[in-house]
Amino acid sequence: MNRRTRMKRRYKFWQQLSLEGRTALRKAGVEVTTYRGDDLFSAKDPKLVIPLSDSWVRLEIESGPDKHTVLDIAGPGDLVNALHAVEPIGPPWLGEAGIPRGITIQKGRALIIPTKAISEILKRDELREAIIRAIGTQLHMAQQLHAATGSLDVRPRLARILLIMLYRFGERKAIGKEYILAPPLSQDTLASWAAASPTSVARVFRQWRTANLVKTSYASVSILDVKRLGDETYTSDTSYWKPPAWG
Repeated sequence: MNRRTRMKRRYKFWQQLSLEGRTALRKAGVEVTTYRGDDLFSAKDPKLVIPLSDSWVRLEIESGPDKHTVLDIAGPGDLVNALHAVEPIGPPWLGEAGIPRGITIQKGRALIIPTKAISEILKRDELREAIIRAIGTQLHMAQQLHAATGSLDVRPRLARILLIMLYRFGERKAIGKEYILAPPLSQDTLASWAAASPTSVARVFRQWRTANLVKTSYASVSILDVKRLGDETYTSDTSYWKPPAWG
């Protein structure tokens, strides 16, 4: 397997479904155009949301007044909010922090399945099992990027997020050895995701640009040297961190 093959997407909820399963979801929902900044679901109206062509969605929770914490990114073919759709109200002791939101970060099309149809969807074995797998993926991702890295310095946290995004989603395009990450990632989103201040993230990216590790532009991050960025992920917990095999 060559490096280019390894940079392809590893997981898509939609692609794992049979034609029958996709047809059932399309009949239960409606395909709409979503615009940047759209809030796609709430505690009172959970919905199932599957981004389709070009659409990217940020999954986040309220962590304070006018403050949010990023939990995950979903791209075309993913299921944004698997756990929230099945169990829309989090444990009461979490308060508002237990209520996720799905915010569109790039315009595109999305399949939205209303609350009233979710119970019927869950009666279908294939769809229920696919949703359970999606929940597992999201929980593992949250564990890796929050619980497992929360005590680390901002540099290895950011490096791990970028490399995991490359491994999960592949590149938007590659120019020589430059890999433009598929997800539209702003530095503010990365700061929230890495539990770091925007100032700290900006400082790290400035250092990485000087060292020719990354390039950045509006909502876009390119990795210029995958191996050297991988070196940035190693810390005292290295034995607990297993980076993807990028060659």
